[in-house]
Amino acid sequence: MKSINFKKRLIGQNAHLQLLVARFIMIILKAPIPRPIFSWDMNHLIVGRPTKFLENFAFPRLRSSEALYRRCPLLFWAICAVPAPPAIRSQLEAQLKGLISDVLLEPPGSVEIVQALLILCMWPPSFSWNRHDPSLLYSGIAIHMGLQLGLHRPTLAREFCLDDDHLQAEPDSETKKTTWLACYTVSKMQVARSGLPLPFPEDSILITAFDDPEVSPDLSLLCHIYRLFGQSAKVIGTNGPSSSGLVDPITRVNMVMMFRFQFCTLWERLLPYKCNRLELSFLGARLQLWSFVLHDDIELSAELFDIVNAAEQDAMRLLQISCETNLSFVPFYVRRSICYAALMLVKLLRYPCIRSAHETIWDQIELARVSLSSSISPSDGDVNHGIDRLLQAAPYLESKEMGPPTQSRMTYSMVFDFIRLYRRHCCQPGPGALPMVGLEIFGMEHGIGPIEWSALCPF
Repeated sequence: MKSINFKKRLIGQNAHLQLLVARFIMIILKAPIPRPIFSWDMNHLIVGRPTKFLENFAFPRLRSSEALYRRCPLLFWAICAVPAPPAIRSQLEAQLKGLISDVLLEPPGSVEIVQALLILCMWPPSFSWNRHDPSLLYSGIAIHMGLQLGLHRPTLAREFCLDDDHLQAEPDSETKKTTWLACYTVSKMQVARSGLPLPFPEDSILITAFDDPEVSPDLSLLCHIYRLFGQSAKVIGTNGPSSSGLVDPITRVNMVMMFRFQFCTLWERLLPYKCNRLELSFLGARLQLWSFVLHDDIELSAELFDIVNAAEQDAMRLLQISCETNLSFVPFYVRRSICYAALMLVKLLRYPCIRSAHETIWDQIELARVSLSSSISPSDGDVNHGIDRLLQAAPYLESKEMGPPTQSRMTYSMVFDFIRLYRRHCCQPGPGALPMVGLEIFGMEHGIGPIEWSALCPF
């Protein structure tokens, strides 16, 4: 009972939350959770694997829950919230939001706070639609806090901490290095899903750290995957002379073919360490590279057909992996990747060179949708319901005219186009339109009106 009594002392000011957390602890003790984020016994919280994605963190050697809470309450509650059942998680999220507000008011923060923010980027608090997703903001705070703490120069702690007492309590350089690398990969994910350029300072020290022997192979490969993805997105999506930043069609095809070779080389490097997590990240990044040549201004050619076939294989493989994975505890970026792959296949159905039968593709999309929906929270405001409705509407939207394409949102332009298509054909009353059900998920509850581009954020 020692551990439970400790939790009661922590939250004694809130009796309802106290009971919820005590119940949560008993659930963890009595019922095994698939691949739990951490393991409980009656006295200790083991912090070796706070998340599947961030399991390569070199966390401070804090084994007791009391020590973890004293060191960083935000990290303590973030770890508690990730595997919690929805009813308990909603209560813990209120606690987390209050602690994050304190972080903004009390800089410079700590390495543990940066780690907590990264966990909350991967498993964000529940939100209704993308403009309310705090992940991009959290990752930005983590980056700037990391810079202020000197995580980008992990061996020069004395130059970023003038207080000798605080210096002795600083985490070691390995912890700082791996946390900074995690900042890098998470920030790449967050800007990609919004179609934005990366506001992250890349330098030779960061790139060299990718291959540091102290860094785990998984984390190293994730860094290489997202660096290559970021390079391709920047070169193709932001360096063009047009107002959108997109390079011209011929150059675009040539650049995609060049980066295709680099992705193939990286895949060979990844093979000895291949696992679902790495393969999902790799396929998701390469699918976004293929998306650059799926704009309507690209003429049909042998190169385009080759890329379409490669995109089809990658999307089908990504959906296949997702159907074999327990999606209950996956980071939210995995759900976005599944939705992206499904929409990519819908887009590819418009090309005459696609190899799989249309029925096979629709079956795979439906299997992925069912896998996603089976792990959706019953909350009516959950953005996952919006993803489910968009995929349900995909067969109806497949033959619809896209209209003026989105070009300035880099690899996520395709998703913006589908959301706009959904809004046009599934919101506007008229013959053949889908019913207006749950459209508040997309911020469309007030009808069609002029398109507000700031509201058309992808999932």
